[in-house]
Amino acid sequence: MYGCDVCEGSLRLGALRTVEESTPVTLIQCAVESLSFPDASHDVVASHWLWHELPPQAIRELITDARRVLRPGGLLIAYDMFETVGADIGRWLLSGYAARNNEHYAQTLLNFDWRAELAEA
Repeated sequence: MYGCDVCEGSLRLGALRTVEESTPVTLIQCAVESLSFPDASHDVVASHWLWHELPPQAIRELITDARRVLRPGGLLIAYDMFETVGADIGRWLLSGYAARNNEHYAQTLLNFDWRAELAEA
């Protein structure tokens, strides 16, 4: 299992966690738009609260690179703010969250055409 992050501090915390939990994880510092793994080398590419940090072009590059490193039948699993509940009120709440937390791309994420982008990749 591998863990990737662009932030050295997050990798340091991850390294401590792997020691505390005796979990065999190799941590790598890299940008997600260019995963440093061979083609068709993974069964799963998973992320947690990543996509709302990326501009649309970086999202497209990540989708393309995730497809590249996945074996046939592999899974791309993502947990993030892809939908808001409560229609307009939910979007308004997310807008406030994005402004307070300096989340420049959170609104972009909601307007991204996921089905089309994934189908194209």
